[in-house]
Amino acid sequence: MSKRSIAVKPAQTLEIILPGGRSKDVVFNMEALMLFTEEFGDISRISEEHLNRPYETASMILYAGMAVLDSSTTIEDAKEIMVGGGVALLAEIMHMFQESFSEIDQEELKKNLIPVINKHLKLNRAQRRAVARV
Repeated sequence: MSKRSIAVKPAQTLEIILPGGRSKDVVFNMEALMLFTEEFGDISRISEEHLNRPYETASMILYAGMAVLDSSTTIEDAKEIMVGGGVALLAEIMHMFQESFSEIDQEELKKNLIPVINKHLKLNRAQRRAVARV
């Protein structure tokens, strides 16, 4: 019998301190990547978007990372946070996102993994929304 192993990187988490002392956690993991893809389309367009509209792109990444932990999060929430966070937040989000997914073979991901994870993600999101309604 052969033994298989896999190296696992911890998810990148960012804590954003909001006015009044509240905070929001943002996670950069596969679920956030899948949510981004589901909501905004192909992940390969990020680099093009970043060159033309970096705050919009960062807002979408921020939304996906927040929505993984809090299903009531909206894209408007993320945009509002981006406006308040300025260049420092923009740079940190882009850096953490790139660091989290720099080792992923994009073509292999799109071909093999995304369909499987999307199936599980849709089930997971439906369950979270059902619980939120209760």
